[in-house]
Amino acid sequence: MILYYPANESHFMSSKYLTYIGYISYSLYLVHWPVYIYLKQNFIDDYTGLACGIALSVVIAVLFTELFEKECLKSGVKTIVLISACLYIASLSLIGTREGFNFFEQEVNWSKSLFTPHCWTNTSDTYELCDIPFNKSKLTPGQRKRLNSLFTAADVPLLSYERCIYRNIRYKPWGWCNFPPPSNTVHRKILVMGNSYAANQGRIIYEMCNGPNTEVKIYSMGGCEVLVRTAEYNHCRKARGKFAEVVNEYKPDVLFILARYIDIMDAPESKHPDFDDTVQEASEVLQELSQFTTSHIFVLNALPRPNLYFAKDYAKEFSKGKFLASEEMLNATVGLSVGQRRISQAVSTCSKCSIIDYDPVFRVNGTFQLYDADSNVAFINALFHFTPLGLHKLRPFFKNICDHINYSNSSQIL
Repeated sequence: MILYYPANESHFMSSKYLTYIGYISYSLYLVHWPVYIYLKQNFIDDYTGLACGIALSVVIAVLFTELFEKECLKSGVKTIVLISACLYIASLSLIGTREGFNFFEQEVNWSKSLFTPHCWTNTSDTYELCDIPFNKSKLTPGQRKRLNSLFTAADVPLLSYERCIYRNIRYKPWGWCNFPPPSNTVHRKILVMGNSYAANQGRIIYEMCNGPNTEVKIYSMGGCEVLVRTAEYNHCRKARGKFAEVVNEYKPDVLFILARYIDIMDAPESKHPDFDDTVQEASEVLQELSQFTTSHIFVLNALPRPNLYFAKDYAKEFSKGKFLASEEMLNATVGLSVGQRRISQAVSTCSKCSIIDYDPVFRVNGTFQLYDADSNVAFINALFHFTPLGLHKLRPFFKNICDHINYSNSSQIL
């Protein structure tokens, strides 16, 4: 700009408006980040929200400059030293209490406290009654919206289970997850195995199935399906052999295969109606695993897959006081029926195997629900893992399965 305008014609460069923008630029630099973070956390990141954010940042910068910075420039040395000392003390106090550094961790702990079940024994019966504080809490719309975003932001920490004793703590939540051994002699062994779904949902099986004579373990490989080879990730190339090795090592009485299916749903169908390579591979895997499993193998059925940006779209509508219907958030182009047919055909070739399906738990009026209709809190996060609320809905489902497991090699469909 200096080269463009000659010295005697630099009206633009000497403009009082441009000079004032330069004057408030330092304040603008300081205030625009908090404003941006607030808007981002509250999903106000469309064009209107960004425009309002810019305008708000400029207004705050002007106020900061006029009311604080200019007064500081007029003040004496003692006043400046006093103000600086107060700001340093406030900063050191914040660092000392670690409030700023632990804010995200505190939010995660807050969400965990809402969904940690409180159980008590019914006086007239022998079974336990469990409830979660969330059901009695009166959360504001802003808190519910924050919970939904937190479920995704804290996805990795939430995949780890505090009761797990990880064999390799460096790679948690992947690999072996052991639990404290039962007090009595172990008569029944249950293994939960799969990709991130095993890490995500295996804890519910532990909570509902463990007992004085029952031991539960979890083994998970991130991104790797059990029934078919996952082509997307290199570390999954040898997953079939590893899964077989795990089951052979533990030799469970009952095996739960929990997987978020990708390849089994997306792999092209065979041109020959009587032969499907994917079904053949899944059948061979189940036959192999059944050799090392004493009584039964439960295979999770394929679930509807949400759209990629469903959580963000829902949050935007929620901010406007509107709500997206579940059918608008489900991906209709993925091969759900293909995946379910393949799993059904593979399971039918295994005498020890049966299918478990979450559909009855989450389907309302013929549609798989992604959010709770009353609270608008998510059952599934943006990475397609079940949230603490979704996991809580699965507790009665797995409790019913665990109470009716037949350890005598008989097959049942649940």
